[in-house]
Amino acid sequence: MTVRLPSRPWIVATLILLGAALAATLWVLRSTHVREATAPPAAAPAHPLKAEQLEHSIAEMSERVKTNPDDASAWAMLAHSYDMLGRFAEAKPVYARLVELRPDDPQVLVDAADSLAQAQGRKVEGEPMKLVQRALALDANNLKALSLAGTEAFDRRDFDAAIGYWERARAQVKDAALAKEVDTNIAAARSARERATAGQADAVGGTISLAAKLKSRIAPGDTVFVFARPADGSRMPVALMRRRAEELPFEFRLDDSMAMVPQARMSLQSKVIVGARISRRGDATPGTGDLQGLSAPVAVGTQGLKLEITEVLP
Repeated sequence: MTVRLPSRPWIVATLILLGAALAATLWVLRSTHVREATAPPAAAPAHPLKAEQLEHSIAEMSERVKTNPDDASAWAMLAHSYDMLGRFAEAKPVYARLVELRPDDPQVLVDAADSLAQAQGRKVEGEPMKLVQRALALDANNLKALSLAGTEAFDRRDFDAAIGYWERARAQVKDAALAKEVDTNIAAARSARERATAGQADAVGGTISLAAKLKSRIAPGDTVFVFARPADGSRMPVALMRRRAEELPFEFRLDDSMAMVPQARMSLQSKVIVGARISRRGDATPGTGDLQGLSAPVAVGTQGLKLEITEVLP
């Protein structure tokens, strides 16, 4: 859920608006990324703040907290300004002070957890989860806390717990787009649970071959990229490997160890499209003249897939 799902890799859409009080951020883990959404306060500005405005806010709030170290509103503005600039390491001590001032405010606790998780590579385990647990003890229905708790449970493969947290979150979601994200997360957790129960690996494997009609178009040193991407349409690979064209045909296996980013990995998917592309340039970006083959959507856990490279990219 940011869960920043995407994606599903993490494609991350951030819609954070800064108000006079604390901003609310929701992580929605997608089957390939983490996504943040925000419920803006009634008086929030109509457009996202620019970097210059955020820098000005940081300078102004830094002076305010020096003058009045107990000004929780200023600490909150400072923390969220750092967050919106992606400066999570600098936000960490700011949130620490804010938590000292508002130890019983669940939104403060969960915002601090969110930022700290971002600072440690979007991992909710450890200190962020302790803050989430404190937030849920104060407000069992805090949407963002439930989202983060679900992500932490999923990452440690406690799929029942992840489903439970995300179903509780889903019951409160009114926005259709956000509801779809949560539903996707729940489906991914159920699929992963089924694979684990059946003893199936979070991987896809099989054989890559080249159509006979295209063999004259390759050189031995050409690069073969084998990848898996979400079946929902995202272009971000959740696993990627490379081989040499002279090795064709060859067997392959794609799994989490081949993820480009931790937030977009095979185990977060229920179905993927597997592709193989031959590039003379050795460039992972598709180009004119590259040779390619794509599978239909297949379930994660599929083995024995036979994929043939048959087309020339225009």
